[in-house]
Amino acid sequence: MSRLNNKKVESSTVDRSVVLIVWHLLLTLSLLCSTEIATADYRLIVRLLGQDAITLDTTDVEQAVTGLGERTRSRLILVRQAGRDALLLSAPDISTITERDELLGQLRADPQVDYVRTDRRARIQFVPNDPLYVDQWNLYEDSGGIRMPSAWDVERGRQEIVTAIIDTGILPHAELDSARFLPGYDFVSDVINDNDGTPGRDADPADPGDATLADECGDGGSPTNSSWHGTGIVGVIAATTDNALDIVGIDHRGRILVARALGKCGGYISDIIDAMRWAAGLKVSGVPLNPNPARVINLSAGSTDVCSAFEQDAIDEVVSSGVSVVVAAGNDAADVSISSPANCNSVITVAATTRSGARAGYTNIGNRVDISAPGGESANAIPVLYNTGLTDPGDDVIAYALGTSFATAQVAGVAALILAHNTELSPRQVEEILKSSARPFPDTSCDTTTCGAGIVDAERALVIAENTLPEMPATDTVVSSGGGGGGGGGCTIRTKASVDSSWLLIIIGFGIGFMRQRHIKH
Repeated sequence: MSRLNNKKVESSTVDRSVVLIVWHLLLTLSLLCSTEIATADYRLIVRLLGQDAITLDTTDVEQAVTGLGERTRSRLILVRQAGRDALLLSAPDISTITERDELLGQLRADPQVDYVRTDRRARIQFVPNDPLYVDQWNLYEDSGGIRMPSAWDVERGRQEIVTAIIDTGILPHAELDSARFLPGYDFVSDVINDNDGTPGRDADPADPGDATLADECGDGGSPTNSSWHGTGIVGVIAATTDNALDIVGIDHRGRILVARALGKCGGYISDIIDAMRWAAGLKVSGVPLNPNPARVINLSAGSTDVCSAFEQDAIDEVVSSGVSVVVAAGNDAADVSISSPANCNSVITVAATTRSGARAGYTNIGNRVDISAPGGESANAIPVLYNTGLTDPGDDVIAYALGTSFATAQVAGVAALILAHNTELSPRQVEEILKSSARPFPDTSCDTTTCGAGIVDAERALVIAENTLPEMPATDTVVSSGGGGGGGGGCTIRTKASVDSSWLLIIIGFGIGFMRQRHIKH
């Protein structure tokens, strides 16, 4: 892309240095533009170090708040005491997300501040009207569920966040909104296992079925029906919600990218790796570039092997491009060290728990596991999207399934919500948020050496995400229309002391003067 831009500049009749100066001025303006905050009066809950209810004296507190305002160069107003020993402050001059994040960072770094958080609005808890939501204990129960209802009151997704599902492909289903799906791709390269009537790779990720005959895979196995596995995984993440039909998905607004890499008898690692790289927006030989890179990749598949250098190199490249890779620990009731890519570095490896929060009997475990989520058991399985076809596609239906695959999809869905709530987070930060917010295991069948940091807790993860600053400064994105998790749009010029508007005039004046100087020299 940069080469194309260079060619355009070189072929223009305008002096290149003038173009570069104009470009830098536009970049400066973009850095001064920020997405607006929906509320007109930004409020903070702050606790000062060494402050308790007994020593909460109004005069001292007002002086402390004044000092905070001077150190952060912000106008802070004491509203009242909040709770036992915290303070409710108003910051009326804060009008953009960038200003909010800057102020939060300064307050967290202040030596007199114990903690600070945004004073969010509470609303009536969202309860979907989908009839089978009552069976989705994995979403709403406190004992073994992931606590989605309170999380949905904070964040329900954002169109800009793309989740890629690398699996058996996808079938149309009444519970899937086609408008949310981006153009996918079929990476199954083996003609026999492809089974879709179009030999080799193509631009259609539809699932033709993966049923097999006895010993068709060369392993002495029995015949199998089509699994429709990819459709089930997509449904856990993105089934249409609150439509009075069937089940509920986790992410209600994010977009979905399907890359088919599994066919009859599974899929080759080389195809899976190509699908991962393509989903991340990286170049794959012989395949058109993906114009809609994912921020989250769900891979609910694996093989019994060590993590090869080939796999690790690809994962490192994908994660470095800003993509969180969520993978299943596997269903062999063994140590996850034998399951690849779950045993690779930099992936988020997910084990499965039951309705009570105990370890599922089938799940792989070990110190490579990062976190657990409900995978269900025979008596309390997970409702998923399915199809009646035994070999070829039939009719829509709901099935009840279990396994680390569906636990993984839940973590991927929560990761997408985390990014929707704070779009600038890195994959490392997403993983750390998932782990630090996880709630403890309820019994001794799991601990942090076998099942990861705990059971995923969506609401706590979003709270931490909201209070986490990006690892590196990022250029603000100007949003022209309201997104899923936060409203507002448009661009405003920052007038805080950190970027005074007079400096903007100086910068523009300097640029115009320099352009005139260049014109005279020519």
